[in-house]
Amino acid sequence: MNSGRFTPRSRFRSFKFAFRGLRSLLIFEHNSRIHLAAAIIVVALGFILGISIAEWALLTLTIGLVFVSELINSSLEEISDVVKPGVVYTTFHFPEASINYLTSGIADEFTLTPEYKVVAVNFEKSLFGRLSDPGCEP
Repeated sequence: MNSGRFTPRSRFRSFKFAFRGLRSLLIFEHNSRIHLAAAIIVVALGFILGISIAEWALLTLTIGLVFVSELINSSLEEISDVVKPGVVYTTFHFPEASINYLTSGIADEFTLTPEYKVVAVNFEKSLFGRLSDPGCEP
């Protein structure tokens, strides 16, 4: 994790990346445009019908959840298109993750996320069962 100090500039930069992601979602994902059109219609109806503050809060929460769900769905679809059978995928978001000791520490210059990495692995069935079992010792 980044232990750097909070600065308004870094916060603005993080919002810039977030809005860039939302823009990308609206450009490349057809369903997100349908969700946006529906949200605009529902908000307009809210003004016309004069809904209460509590109803606005629920409406805002619902619209937000729909867009978050669409973002997660689009991300999973993208990953499933990229990751092929026989390929193991793991995230490299945190520099302190153990997997990063096996690979380079190079990061993307814009998003500051570590690079996508390819490492040869060999999986074998464990003699000790699942690692989450209590009392499981290597």
